[in-house]
Amino acid sequence: MGSGCLTCCRWCCCCFISFVNVLTAILGLALLATGCLTLWAYWVVRSAFDQHVSSMLTTTDNIETSVDVESLHQAMASNTMISAIVFIILGVLIIVMSCLGCCGACWGVPSCLIIYSVLVALVLLSQAGLVIFWFTNSDVVKDCGRNWLEEQVKNYKGSQNRDVGSMQLDVVQVVGGCCGVNNGNDFYSMATNWNRTIGYRSNNKTKFSYYNASYPFSCCNYYLERQDFKCAYANLSDPYSNRQNGCYEKFASVFDNYLKSGFDRLFFGVAGWLGVEILLLLGALLIFYHKRQQDEDIPHSGVQYKMQPQMA
Repeated sequence: MGSGCLTCCRWCCCCFISFVNVLTAILGLALLATGCLTLWAYWVVRSAFDQHVSSMLTTTDNIETSVDVESLHQAMASNTMISAIVFIILGVLIIVMSCLGCCGACWGVPSCLIIYSVLVALVLLSQAGLVIFWFTNSDVVKDCGRNWLEEQVKNYKGSQNRDVGSMQLDVVQVVGGCCGVNNGNDFYSMATNWNRTIGYRSNNKTKFSYYNASYPFSCCNYYLERQDFKCAYANLSDPYSNRQNGCYEKFASVFDNYLKSGFDRLFFGVAGWLGVEILLLLGALLIFYHKRQQDEDIPHSGVQYKMQPQMA
């Protein structure tokens, strides 16, 4: 390859690498800002939450419920902190990687080019492995969903002194119109230690009556114009109860019909980005090679220049 052609390719690679890394640096700054905002939002919400703890312990109009506030605090802290740390670490890594790429491409710093090439290669290999894993094991999401449901059902506390897991399961069952993992019988076979005592009052009563529940209130059908929450203890059948509808079947159906195609598009996009990373890697190697050629030619030219007067 001629020197002029190599120089032209080097500057094209420099422009391409700089452009891509400016975009990724902006992405890194956005992730870093998101992480910092997440931490700030957590402290704001935590402060407001501490001032209104009593509101978390009130009952609904017909159902007596309570929340384990300490458990909710811990879950908020854990989930928010983990999310914020992940965003911040990703943002910092992307910014550092982008700076290395720009410095190596624009100024031809060999150490920056080497480190940048290694990082790009690692990212490329990890993303390629992720894409291959997804298209060969796309049911992993459904498996994780089933494991999560089983874990929440096993640790279900009931409507009294609910922890975060119990609240999440109640929300899933109400929104999904389902009960348990496979059906309502899971609250006998899996959830063996949940508090079956429930407080319920009719609209025309002021005091709660307490019953021994067969299923959680969240297994009742909330989408009827007239709900009958007796289904939790009186074993009312359809349409008042969702006890025959398993949450895993509902989740698997939603995933197959709506979510899987979205995930497929996402990983096709990741696969397409692999091409960009290959070009970045080749460009960095070409710039490194050109810089090395320049460094070798400079002292050689100097020696020839000094030897010419002696030969004359």
